[in-house]
Amino acid sequence: MRKTSFLKVIAALNLVKAGSVSRSPEPQAIHILETTTNNNTDTARNLKDEDPKGFTASVAAMKKLNAKEINSELLNILGPGEYIRMVLLDSTNPYNAGDINDWLSDVYAMQSLNPNKEVATAKKTINKTSEAIVDELKGSETSDSEPTFKDSKGIINMTMNNEFMKEIKDAMRKEYEEIYLGSFPAMSPEACELDSSIVEIRRLEDILEWFVIKLKSFMLQVVFDYREFELMGEELDHIIEDVNTSVLKVASCNKQLMNQLIHAKYMFSTMANSIELLGYYEKAYTPVHILIYSVVDLNIMLLALLSSQGIPDNSIEGFRDKVYKANISLQIWEKAFEGVENISFGKQVMFRRHFYAAENTARLLSKYVE
Repeated sequence: MRKTSFLKVIAALNLVKAGSVSRSPEPQAIHILETTTNNNTDTARNLKDEDPKGFTASVAAMKKLNAKEINSELLNILGPGEYIRMVLLDSTNPYNAGDINDWLSDVYAMQSLNPNKEVATAKKTINKTSEAIVDELKGSETSDSEPTFKDSKGIINMTMNNEFMKEIKDAMRKEYEEIYLGSFPAMSPEACELDSSIVEIRRLEDILEWFVIKLKSFMLQVVFDYREFELMGEELDHIIEDVNTSVLKVASCNKQLMNQLIHAKYMFSTMANSIELLGYYEKAYTPVHILIYSVVDLNIMLLALLSSQGIPDNSIEGFRDKVYKANISLQIWEKAFEGVENISFGKQVMFRRHFYAAENTARLLSKYVE
């Protein structure tokens, strides 16, 4: 039996139903999955001794339920939005990669300047799309099989295509302007022309320019130096949040400043969300792990070829060669990944998610190659 996020939740649900779990059931469910899939007999014996009723119920449920039944039950319990969040997690590494925000959280953080608040319009759009993905998942499954590589490619393609991302961005920008900017009265044209306002805008532009240059300093080597970035991560997070508040006060005077802030926050969020993922896959030297590490790293490295406004900067030394190599690498890695058999669904989704993000950036950069 393969590890899947579906079975984790089913195991957890059955532990709760058995009345044998007083704390959060997920860790125990994960342990049970690992023992039943990896034949770790010592750990299995310990779990069985500690919680025989829950262990037996969970294992029996996992063996009995097929993929279609599992999906149906989870869909009813969680609803479309939460269901798709769970499906797209990397269930093959629950202690590291599984803790990384899924693509849905990334979309929120990418364009919402306050990622702790969900934007209503964008959320409706995402949920609507999630329902379509759920329908595709249910339609592609059979009673004796799990989602395939072909299924995962179609699912991620649906969620990462340019039209969908543009719809999310536009919705979030509109909501942001109506809700968050509404917290700060728009400055009058006269106030925007004051020397103090002009000086403040230039100060913030300089800070954001410095911030992006600082982020790029972690990309000067062959790969993204996520370890050094992590050492400064908390400090950089405080800086960008402080700048965020200051920008809101003068945002009505300068829309380019807003674009600059959005790009800086997206760049920082992408790097921060990749730390644990890179750390895990860097240590696992299997072909699939290397391919996942490569696309995650490239997705970040390509950001170094954008200006502080998020526009491709073809004045950067080696711009043409770097874009060319990125496109070739993506073609090679995609073919290599498709040639590997028996890849877990979680790894398929993880690869596709970052592959399409890197491919979209590379496509944009290619338009600026002379």
